[in-house]
Order: sequence, then structure tokens, then C-alpha cells
Amino acid sequence: MVLYRFYRFGCGVTPVQVESAPVANFPEELKKKYKSEVVVYSIKVGEHGIEGWHIISFPDPKLVGPAGGAIMKYKFSPATLNGKPVLAGVIAEIQVSDGKLRTPLKQPY
Repeated sequence: MVLYRFYRFGCGVTPVQVESAPVANFPEELKKKYKSEVVVYSIKVGEHGIEGWHIISFPDPKLVGPAGGAIMKYKFSPATLNGKPVLAGVIAEIQVSDGKLRTPLKQPY
């Protein structure tokens, strides 16, 4: 079993920053059907960017592929403590109506 230490933002820890977040390419019929919904992922961000992710919720299985494809292209700057990168978890919410990542990012705890 591998244990990770995740840092919370604040108290000297700077938050994860989004460098680039390409738009998810959802099918038009699903954009209309789920326009107010989001696809939610938990993402582990470390020194070299995304170190792992998993889906938390989605309104339709057909949204998972396009959302996952977009996340694989996201670029993040890690959280830092005293100027050094630290591991942090964030919640990524992708709006179905436009495929954009909602910001600011939230922490899962």
C-alpha cells in the first residue's frame, strides 16, 4: 500500500495553478441535454503535473471519454510550500455546455 501526503492550500501552501486547460469536445446533443451539468474528476497534482486522476461523477457515460481526453492535455503548476513543489489534490469540474474547466479549483477535503 502506498500512502501519499497531500497538502492543503493556505498556511504557506500556494494553490495549484491552471496553466492550460483545453476544452472538452462533448457531442452537441449531450451539450444541450446536460447544459447545466458538470463532469467531476479528482486530480493528483505534483511536481511534474498530473500524477493521477479518477472520475467522481458524470451525468452520462458518453461524456467520460471527451472529458478524460481533455484532462490528459491539462497543464498545472504544482502547489508549493516554501517555494518547493508539494503534492495536492484538486477537484476538476468540466462544464458540459461549453467543455470548459471551472475555476478556481477546489480541494477534495
